Amino acid sequence: MTGTPPLVEEDLRRWNLLANQAAFDVEGVRNSCILTSSALVEFPHLLGRHDARVFRAEAHAHTRDRYTCGSAVGWDGDGSRRAKSDGWSGHLAVECGTWVLDLTLDQLDPGGISVSPAVFRKPDGYDTTPPLWQQRVWHEWTERDLIIRHARHWKQIGWKSKPAARPSAWREVVAVMLEQAAPEDFDRLVESGAILIDEET
Repeated sequence: MTGTPPLVEEDLRRWNLLANQAAFDVEGVRNSCILTSSALVEFPHLLGRHDARVFRAEAHAHTRDRYTCGSAVGWDGDGSRRAKSDGWSGHLAVECGTWVLDLTLDQLDPGGISVSPAVFRKPDGYDTTPPLWQQRVWHEWTERDLIIRHARHWKQIGWKSKPAARPSAWREVVAVMLEQAAPEDFDRLVESGAILIDEET
């Protein structure tokens, strides 16, 4: 490729939803942030981008009705929020340049309302990982009747040794993403050599 193209929000949202659906097709669950985020990082790498990486995050969602219980991922809590018996109690998202992509937020369902996978620009100070006792920078937005907050977790460790972080775990999701790639991404994947075309007729 001649150079790394600028980040376009439309592309990020398309990749986010593509990884979300591909992971669900393969795993059949929504709470697969390690595997799914790793696959999402690999996809732009195949497109020639190398500024995407996973990071540990925390997200909370609640309805405007104060009598409805909220939902959270990635916070320390009471230790009961493990995705699977062999899973992890934390939460991962992906950062790409000045953007954050959280493709497994749809595991949150406060009041029975599912949260959509999210893409947003980092607010000032979001990149800093402060100590536990220091106030973090939160990004907050509304979606339907939901209020959602998202921040970088103070502890950026814990997932790299998990089975889901191994390439052998997420390669199938990447393969499905390549099969389902949009035409504009497909052309770039061919150009980068990630997809080989048999030119024989």
